[in-house]
Amino acid sequence: HGETPEECLQRELLEELGIYVRVGVQLPTSEHQYPTFAITLYPFICSIESGEIVLHEHTAAIWLSPKDLHILEWAEADISVIDSYLISLKDGK
Repeated sequence: HGETPEECLQRELLEELGIYVRVGVQLPTSEHQYPTFAITLYPFICSIESGEIVLHEHTAAIWLSPKDLHILEWAEADISVIDSYLISLKDGK
């Protein structure tokens, strides 16, 4: 409570991955209704400023080029975010 979406993202990435990021372009907000709950995502394009990725909350990580993002099995709520990200790359954002 009391954080901007950018501040929340920076805090979460530091807590979960041990990295400091520069928050860049905001992508369109994404809302998704699952059978038992709703979620709102506030996606941003970020770059790592410092730190080494250490997985505190996750069991695996992988770097993929944008053209390979489709190989992962994304949560339904994430699909529109991935689509927006790929469109932003084509638009040069």
